[in-house]
Amino acid sequence: MGFDECEELHDAMRPLLALAAQRALALMRWLLQRAAEYSEGALHVGALGVLEHYFLAQPIIGHMKPPNHDNQSQKAEKVDTLPLPVRRGLKKLGEDIALARRRRRISTQSMAERLQVSLKTLQRLEKGDPTVAVGTVATALFVLSELERFTNLLDTASDDVGLSLMDQAVPKRIRRKKPTASSGAL
Repeated sequence: MGFDECEELHDAMRPLLALAAQRALALMRWLLQRAAEYSEGALHVGALGVLEHYFLAQPIIGHMKPPNHDNQSQKAEKVDTLPLPVRRGLKKLGEDIALARRRRRISTQSMAERLQVSLKTLQRLEKGDPTVAVGTVATALFVLSELERFTNLLDTASDDVGLSLMDQAVPKRIRRKKPTASSGAL
């Protein structure tokens, strides 16, 4: 095999190698997340052993599903970057929606139909999944007769921070503009 043939083969393999490296990193990330879940956030020797077993003896943990390489993995990465108070707030909102639905004696099937979403999406909404569309959240509040609270969530008339910032920007005195020749004044 000549030099040119080797170079062509190398160029042909480059995208495949890049994809393999990307998938290996995604798999490592997925395994670390699973290990952290199983160890309640603290990686320890057993969790690291899972990683070692996967790369050294794949059949040992063949029952584990490989990571999803489509939009789901990208969404999971975005969710991980949300601040903790935001994640907690979304979880509470989801739990509150679920409780309000049950108090009104609305079944999950009926609620999903009213929202025009699947049961899985309704379950994600009630778990506080941040990837659920805001339109779905608003529709759920409409179905629960709570849309007014949603629309007044950040009402500018009651936005104390915004109003105080506006008050700081108001000038202390207003000076009269001097007339100029171009303004038409004599």
